[in-house]
Order: sequence, then structure tokens, then C-alpha cells
Amino acid sequence: MDIKALRTEFTTLQTAQQTALDAVAAAKRDFTADEKTASEKSFGRMTEIKNVLEHQKKLAESSFSALKDPENATDPAAADKIETQTSPPGQAEQAAVEIRVGQTFENGRKKISRAEFAKHFSAWAREGRSAMAQKFATITSATDGNLLLPTEVDEPIIPQAANTIREALSIYGQKAMQTPTTRNITLPVADASAGGVVAESAGAETENEPALTASISLPVSTYQSGSTWFSNKELMAVDFDFMSAILPALAYSKELGLESAFFTAIIADAGITQTVAAATDGGFTYPNLVALNRILPKRYNALKVIFLSKDAYTAAENLVTTTGYPILNALDPQKSSLKYFNGTPVLWTDYLPTFGVAAKIGFVMSLVGFRLRDCGQEQVQRYTQYPGRPAQTGFNLYGYHAYGYASAALASLKTP
Repeated sequence: MDIKALRTEFTTLQTAQQTALDAVAAAKRDFTADEKTASEKSFGRMTEIKNVLEHQKKLAESSFSALKDPENATDPAAADKIETQTSPPGQAEQAAVEIRVGQTFENGRKKISRAEFAKHFSAWAREGRSAMAQKFATITSATDGNLLLPTEVDEPIIPQAANTIREALSIYGQKAMQTPTTRNITLPVADASAGGVVAESAGAETENEPALTASISLPVSTYQSGSTWFSNKELMAVDFDFMSAILPALAYSKELGLESAFFTAIIADAGITQTVAAATDGGFTYPNLVALNRILPKRYNALKVIFLSKDAYTAAENLVTTTGYPILNALDPQKSSLKYFNGTPVLWTDYLPTFGVAAKIGFVMSLVGFRLRDCGQEQVQRYTQYPGRPAQTGFNLYGYHAYGYASAALASLKTP
């Protein structure tokens, strides 16, 4: 049976029948005997064709049902007669890649097992690249001597307040800027000034554009933990968790280097002109701290932190009211070691000088005018076969950071 020919024949018979009916209606007469016989013959043939087409339709439906559910199909063998549309070339391979990427990455970040990294790190520390998984290796010409630290592994190891700067940020829930590159960045600082009443008269116009009187420059520097050497005998101990032993110490040493650089810079910065004079070379008073707490312009009054040297912090802890109540107190019961002065957190650092002549023993800083930037990815470098250290392997952690501030956002507490 040619289904297409049957449909053409059905259409031809239907058209002829309609033409004959229209002719009889126009003449206002009935069918003749010959016309009636021919019409009945045509209707009979149309009925036969219709039955064939309906059977063909049922057969097609039965075949599609077999394709979907062969067990319950009327004619399971008919499933083999159905040709399905083939997938475009390469579609399966592309889908597989997308699935692998989706399983490996989430929000653009790799998920690294700490136990897996610790295992590979210890092996790499002993044997170098040959025992190191490629996903942890630095892609440089000196791959044998470097190891990248995945962020997901490195972050939990370092304390949240690894240095005083990060501790200040954490008090207010702030985080350092994260940039994948180490290129220099300069951020403008808007110096807002007071506006005024709108003059609702024709032609009156007052402009008060914010003046960019300052900027925060964030040039990147490389910071290191300093080399730490281990006996190869210790590294060969199969039960030695090398990661837990060395990474926290290296990371903390590098963070202290960043803290030291920051305080050294602001001590030497002649652009920080706001200064409060301490009472004597060996101490200060409650009014001195009040003046320091209120010296910054109003736009930098928010998110303030007071930094003191260790000796100055001890002196502040010894200041009490006339009733014997300390002026530094803990406002957060969950952080009893964090002290506040009139609502401003007070932190101490080892990198401010002790009491003496014209010594900057403290600073107040607003985080509104300060930025800390973490760049790129930290890495551990491995040193071997150094003649001065036979049978030893050394490690050094490197990180890329930048800090910047507006001078008006800082003021110093200086002895006379």
C-alpha cells in the first residue's frame, strides 16, 4: 500500500463528489440514476481508503508505545521499525565535559579534600614533584620547588586574626579585598561636604560635586614567612603529618611580616599629621585617650580602632576611674579578651615602640579610609641540596598583599 497515493485518491474522489453535489444543487434537481450509482461507488471507495488510513495510524501508535514501554506494547517487535533522531556530532562529549566541570567546580572554586592535600603535601615535602599531584603543583619552570596552597585548605589553618590588622577588620565583620591578579590598584576617596537648601526659583542652580582630595593606593608586595629547615630524617617518617606541623607556623610568620610592614610604614609617614600628645614620656591620661578617640574628622568617625604598643596597652589597662573601675572594658561577653575604650575597640601590637622621647606609641584608624588586599595565591617554596645544610630540606611560604589608607583616616598618640 502506498499511503501517499491513497491520500491523493481520497482527495480526488472527495473533490469530484463536491463538484457533483454543487451541480445538482445549482440545477435544483435530484441525482439521475447513473449519477447516484457513481456517487455511491465513490463513497464506497472513500470508506475503504479511510479504513486503511485509520489502521495505519493505529499501527504507528502501537509502534511508538513499544518504543517507550516494550513490555506493555501491543506489538513489541514494531519498536525495531521506529527510527529515532540521532544526536548531533560531539553532543555526548560536550555533555560529559559539562558534567565533569559541574562536579569538580562549584561557584568557580575547587573543592579540595584536606586529608588528600595533607597526604600529597607530605609526599611532596619528602620527594618533590615526582610524588606531587599536578593539581597542587605550581605551573612554572621551577615546579619542582613550589607548591600552591588551595584557598579551601589554607584558610581554616590560619587563625581568623592572624595579625592585628585582620583582627581589626574582623571586629566589624570586614574582609580583605580578594583579587586574582597582583596589578596595582588605586581607589578614590570622596571628601564629602555639606550641601544646602534647594532654591526653588527659575534659573537657580547649585553644584556641589564631591572632591577627590585623597586616594588609596594598593601596590602589591611579596611577603614571606622566612625559611624553615627540617632534617630529612624527620621528613622520611611515614607517620609524620607534615602539613599540620609546618603550614600554620609558616602562615603566621608571613602574616606577622605583613603586620610589621604596615606599622613601620605609618610610623614613618609624615603625611599623618593628626597627633595627640601624651602627658609624659612614660605615660598618658584618660583625657589623652579621649582626645585620640575624637581627633578624626566626622567622615572617618565610623569603624574606628585604636592600636597601642604592648607597654601603652598595659598602661591603658591600669587606668581606672575615681571609683576604681577600669576605663578599658569588655563589651562582648563572647570575646572577653577584646577591650573597648568608650565604645572603640583597643588592640595591641608588638610593632609599635615602647615609651620614650617623641615615640608614636599608638594610633587610631578608621577602616572607612583603609583597605587590605590579598592577591593571587599563596605558595610554599621547597629548597633542597643546600651545601650549608646537609641532609635538610627547607620551606618558605610566600603571599602577595597590599594595604593602603587615606592619611586623614589616621592619627597618632605621641609622647613629648
